[in-house]
Amino acid sequence: MKRRIAVLGLILVTAIQHSFAQTNTMRDYVGIINQVYHPEVISFMEEIQADFEKSGNSDAVKSISYFLEGLSGTGFVYVAPDGSNYILTNYHVIAQAISLKVTFEKTDGTKTSYDNLAIVSIDEDIDLALLKFPAGVQPFAGGLTFNTTMLEDGTDVFSAGFPGMGNNALWQFGKGIVSNSSVRLPVSEDSTETRGPYIQHTAQVDPGNSGGPLLIAQPGAPGSYAVAGINTLKVLSRQAANYAIPSQTVLDFIGKSLAASRENEQELLEARVQAFMDGLTVPKAVYDHIAKFLSTDCVALNAKFAISELDDRGSKTVWNSIARAFSWNPVDGMRYAVGWLVEDSIRSKSGAIKISLDTIEKINDTEYSVSFDVSGNTVTSAWVKEFGIWRINTFGGFASGDKTLVEEKERLRTREDKLKTDYFLMLSAGYTQVFGTGPALNANISYRGNSTIWGVTVQYRGSDYMQTEFGFGAYMPIRLNGFAVMPLIKASVGFMKTEERDDSFDMNFGISAQGGVMFTTAAIPGLFLSAAYQYNFYLSTDYPSHLLLISLGYGFSRK
Repeated sequence: MKRRIAVLGLILVTAIQHSFAQTNTMRDYVGIINQVYHPEVISFMEEIQADFEKSGNSDAVKSISYFLEGLSGTGFVYVAPDGSNYILTNYHVIAQAISLKVTFEKTDGTKTSYDNLAIVSIDEDIDLALLKFPAGVQPFAGGLTFNTTMLEDGTDVFSAGFPGMGNNALWQFGKGIVSNSSVRLPVSEDSTETRGPYIQHTAQVDPGNSGGPLLIAQPGAPGSYAVAGINTLKVLSRQAANYAIPSQTVLDFIGKSLAASRENEQELLEARVQAFMDGLTVPKAVYDHIAKFLSTDCVALNAKFAISELDDRGSKTVWNSIARAFSWNPVDGMRYAVGWLVEDSIRSKSGAIKISLDTIEKINDTEYSVSFDVSGNTVTSAWVKEFGIWRINTFGGFASGDKTLVEEKERLRTREDKLKTDYFLMLSAGYTQVFGTGPALNANISYRGNSTIWGVTVQYRGSDYMQTEFGFGAYMPIRLNGFAVMPLIKASVGFMKTEERDDSFDMNFGISAQGGVMFTTAAIPGLFLSAAYQYNFYLSTDYPSHLLLISLGYGFSRK
């Protein structure tokens, strides 16, 4: 019995060691993908990070630091027949990179990194990307091989990659089975259109596994495994429902990407432009559709202005949707915001988008000028060849990458911030013309609610005239370009004391009605000028009835 236990123990240890040996070998081909973002994206995110730092939000500061490190997913080595070295991954892993880095990590923690990987080709619909090592860098004599036979349900499969844990990407080698060898998934929850096919499986897939290989055991292959697909998504609402792009689809993508192009570029562009216009005709928001056609430069150079415009003019529904995308992946949020900016510029007041192609003119081999007729107006756009597909680089004057738009927006926002109209306490003093008796001085202290105002006003002219009142009313700020007009109405109750002809004093009670306007400017925040007419309804008709008040004051804001 002891001998059997010892033998079983030896078999178990040997199996574990063999498994680790295979996994370690697989590490040589599977790496961590780091994105290098556009400088404008980095600058914008650093501005946001600085704001969080000032407010003491250390968690947000750390999250942005983690984002700027560019940790995004997994990729694996493919070596072409001519010996060229490539990395295969998902498109969404590298969606906003201008260049990439791949890092391979051994079990002892030793890391080997390769910088400046170029994006050779992408397919947004399938969600694939092919990256190439820099010229002269060919560290791999061979890469992973592909299994091209159809998998059967129940087949053992393995996932390999670097899912995140906190701010770290950690190696993970999981095992499961094929639960549906060929499944098509709906494009969206409410759509009857499908995409695929995919391999549905139960091997462990977590955020960060995207772009990593789905493997089957194959003795003699590198690492003793062959690639059956590329892990691309999972359904969170279901248990162990993970999906991989089949290897044949991946091989077709590689073949198309590396084949010498014999296609007419203008015809490809025309088809791309038509697809862009077709997607604008649906009766719903189309910013997510437009976002798919935007170049990296277009997104990076216009994101700050687009988000500012969205904050000012966008609907709450769209803002919340894009904010959620931004919180999950800031660059996706930027892309959607610029998509919204383009949509907002071409959607008519009636809500319809009326667009047709006008002209296509070649600038050079990688750039075309495309003009559209948008509701009777000509809008010119620039399209560039990026990652093997045609994309919008500029669109009209609103998504042009013009930094002066941002600067002007910042100037106007600063001016608006300085224009104070949300006073909670107002102090003023000035001149009162009491018709029939002469001038007087006035002083006022008022408090303001949401749209109401109440306070005490005193009119005074030495010993022969004094009027003191408590008033309640409302005023409504109308903000214009750098200044504000605030119409004011007020009703008051109080008393008036005047000197009679026989040198005696008489006091009377009554009410008054007042209407006027206040003016303020951003040039001197808080300072205001007011002018008002007041009519007195007092018990004695001998008392002054008509007053004109001119005052200068200062309002205190809560911000």
